[in-house]
Amino acid sequence: MATDLAPPLQHASSQSSAKPVASALHTLGLIAAVLALSFTGADRMAANVARPHGRLILYVATIAVEWVIVGYIWMGLKRRGVGLRDVIGGKWQSADDVVVDVAIAIGFWVTWSFLAVVASLLLRRASLDPAQTMGRISEIKKTLGFIVPQGAAENAAFIALTLTAGFCEEVIYRGYLQQQFRAWTHNIWLAIVAQGVLFGASHGYQGWKSMTVIAIFGCAFGVLAAWRKNLRPGMMAHAWQDLFTGFVLKIVMKLAP
Repeated sequence: MATDLAPPLQHASSQSSAKPVASALHTLGLIAAVLALSFTGADRMAANVARPHGRLILYVATIAVEWVIVGYIWMGLKRRGVGLRDVIGGKWQSADDVVVDVAIAIGFWVTWSFLAVVASLLLRRASLDPAQTMGRISEIKKTLGFIVPQGAAENAAFIALTLTAGFCEEVIYRGYLQQQFRAWTHNIWLAIVAQGVLFGASHGYQGWKSMTVIAIFGCAFGVLAAWRKNLRPGMMAHAWQDLFTGFVLKIVMKLAP
């Protein structure tokens, strides 16, 4: 895989003629909105969940916001004569294409999961010591417990949310923003890092250490998108990661003191 990865990325970084897919003002507006939602929404999210059906409302509202942002991107692309399919990377041409993308998504997710554990240990977000682990579980319950689904309706809405995030966030960060930054900097690696940092910053409600890991996560997905020249494996791996994390958190909540 390493042998196949280098040529497309080198080729991409040399394409200084790449054009922006939308105006600079459109992109700056998107960045401002994403950061505003990230750093002003944490307390409001937790407070809203405490209301009747609050968690369900939160899921539906988040789904709506993500699609509104994709709609905003679509309008910006349309003014430049670019379609969403162009940003995503076309469509599957055969069943073999589907199988390859699914296999890559699985392999990428397994690799990422291992790296995420290593990063969490290095950042001391996780520990091999049982006492510290229980302390970390209690911390997770306080910071992220409010987003864990409870009951059939919330589980269904949460699944819809993870599918939405897999599609929309890949379009926003690895599709639109990565292509914009690449056109501005003429360097695919700077583009990957820039969108990854913004992806981490968009998760302000999870705290700085988690934002750091999520930024690395975003950069890894950026490399995948640049290598494959489409977003499909990333969309699948992203949706599964969010779904898996949500239901792991359900188990963690039961273990928390």
